[in-house]
Amino acid sequence: MADPTTIPDLGLYLHGTSLDSTADGTGVAAWADLSTNAATVTQATPANQPTWDANAVAAGKGAVRFSGSAQWLNLLGTGLNLANGVSGMTIIAVCKDAASATSAIRNLLNLSRGGTPPDALARVTTGVNVGGYRIGGRRQDPDGLYNAPAAGTLTGEWVILRYVLDFANRNVAVWANGVQVLTVTGTAFATGGPTTANDSANGVIGANPAATAEFWNGWVRSLATYKRVLTDTEAASVEDHFAADLAGATAPAGQTLAPTSDITTAGWTTTGAASPFAALDETTASDADYVSASTPNGSVLEVRFAAATDPASSSGHQVRYRLRATGSHSVRVSLMQGATERAFWTHTNLTADFQTITQTLTTAQADSLTDYSDLRLRVTATAS
Repeated sequence: MADPTTIPDLGLYLHGTSLDSTADGTGVAAWADLSTNAATVTQATPANQPTWDANAVAAGKGAVRFSGSAQWLNLLGTGLNLANGVSGMTIIAVCKDAASATSAIRNLLNLSRGGTPPDALARVTTGVNVGGYRIGGRRQDPDGLYNAPAAGTLTGEWVILRYVLDFANRNVAVWANGVQVLTVTGTAFATGGPTTANDSANGVIGANPAATAEFWNGWVRSLATYKRVLTDTEAASVEDHFAADLAGATAPAGQTLAPTSDITTAGWTTTGAASPFAALDETTASDADYVSASTPNGSVLEVRFAAATDPASSSGHQVRYRLRATGSHSVRVSLMQGATERAFWTHTNLTADFQTITQTLTTAQADSLTDYSDLRLRVTATAS
């Protein structure tokens, strides 16, 4: 994992730790930028200040709470160059959507410069893709605003979001908890808009550009923006850092389990290794060896992890893997305890390039693990 400040081209970095000395329930008048830009975002009007929730993540670990009603923070006047109009930008946020929220669109970050539509990442709760996420394009193009597929189950849960505007390749994409939930290629960004880096004038956290509507209703623990499209490795490293923060860890988990044997391999071909598990057993990702299903028809690959001791904890359990697909396929990844499925994740819009995907088990899923000597990973590939 990597601290966000170690990745080049960081534009803005807000983290809850900079507000640790703030009393619970106090209005947030300023939130310090931890990047080298040192640009504090502010709200001078007490009635419009979000509040500090000192125990939002865990005891003594807080986040900024936006009520969903006329509370926001301003980037106006900071002179930040958060977006590069030529190549693009990456935004990674750790946030939680309030289950009680009612606004149809809730802006988490808006970098409009006064235009319509804005650069924005928002939660969409009514209409198309209910419960999904929305991303907007910088070059003022009405066709550059897209909704991610529905993800309503994330309401009321902490989620690590990654938004990418790739102007150079005319793509937009959204990840939620390491899973890519939206890819739109060939985006017709308007050429008449800005094509060079510009100050993020009228930038707002928690509302629309005019700060009159579309208020965020929920919590923000951290927010990092980069003035380019991060590589998959860079983005995953930042997301791992944030995931560890959510889990209360200050370092990678004490036990890292890798596959040590094969259970089921029918229909799968190994490249660059002697067996499927041997192609998957590295702790640092390498695409030199891999396993593939050339004719996905429900083909099941299952490998067994090395035995571990019970960590006696309900948090900090992560499952990490890399996937890619050519054509339209569905992949179901399951964490098994023996023959019992304890957690699963389904992927339907994979790209031709390998993606690192990190899943953090919920408390219930972690508590369901009772035998750490027989944990397995099962992958089922099916043609869509």
